[in-house]
This record gives sequence, structure tokens and C-alpha cells, in this order.
Amino acid sequence: MEIEAVGVDSGYDISLVHQELSEKGIDIYTPRNDEEPDYKVEFTRQDFILDEANDLFVCPAGKNLKLKKLNRSEWNITREYRSESRDCRNCLLCDKCLAASQGTRRIQVNIFMAAFKRSYEKDGTPEHLQVLNKRQIWCEGTFPHRKRDITYSDCIGAALTRQRIIACCPLLL
Repeated sequence: MEIEAVGVDSGYDISLVHQELSEKGIDIYTPRNDEEPDYKVEFTRQDFILDEANDLFVCPAGKNLKLKKLNRSEWNITREYRSESRDCRNCLLCDKCLAASQGTRRIQVNIFMAAFKRSYEKDGTPEHLQVLNKRQIWCEGTFPHRKRDITYSDCIGAALTRQRIIACCPLLL
């Protein structure tokens, strides 16, 4: 049985899951997350221009945010771009760009963003809605019965329970 697509809840809407499934040729469908970041300042990431040729961002005042490091968490890897503190300290737009507690501007770019974008391109399509509908029926609809049969010793914590439940929710199209 070849798995072509999976419908998952928003808990699996993380970059590593999108990347791994994309590499295996499996489409992933998640509920749309329309939450916008809560910016404490006027300038958002969209106000910064990505200079791909030089691998940096340019701020609204024309200063460069250079790649400083890679950040790795359990589910994510980001490239972190930062401004120089001297540039921000002397900038006339500083109050629109930095919160009072910040000394420099930081932009993080998810290295798996392409996999996210491929998945989100399908949002709202008939196929997307069909997969999420099937997921609700076959996964959430039978969840109480499966949960009844899974004991703590079987799953060694909640993480494996979620893996076991998601593993039985692939949807063949």
C-alpha cells in the first residue's frame, strides 16, 4: 500500500514533518493556520528585502542584516540574520524597527520553507478539503475507540500515542 497523502492536525504543521514527507513524495494536508506573528514594532519581516545573491537582508534604512548562525531545535532549523548594533543605535528608524528590549534586529528563515509553501499551495482546493474531511471521519471519529485500547505502558507517553494515531491516518487518494 503506497501512501500518497496524509491529513494531519495542526500539531504536525511543523517544518520537519513537511520536509520529511515532501522528500518521500507524500502530500501533507493540514488545517490552515492564519495566525500572523505578533509584531511589537511597526516594521515587519515584509519590510526587509532579501538579497539572495549576497545572502543577506536589507532593512528599510538600507543597512544589511548578515547571516550570523543556524539555529536548531527539535523540529526546526533556521538561518538567523542580524543587524549590527552600531547600525541600529544610530538609526533614525530604530523606534519603528526595534522593541525597547532589543539591541539589534533579527530575522529567522526556516530552511524547510519550500516544503511548507508546496503544502500550503494546496490549501482550499477540493482535494485539500476532501483529505481534511476524511481525516475528521477516520481519525478523529475513531479516536476514542483507539485511545481506549492504548495504555500508558503501550505508548510510553503522549508522543508515541500521537505517532501511533497519526500512523493510522494516511489517506489514499
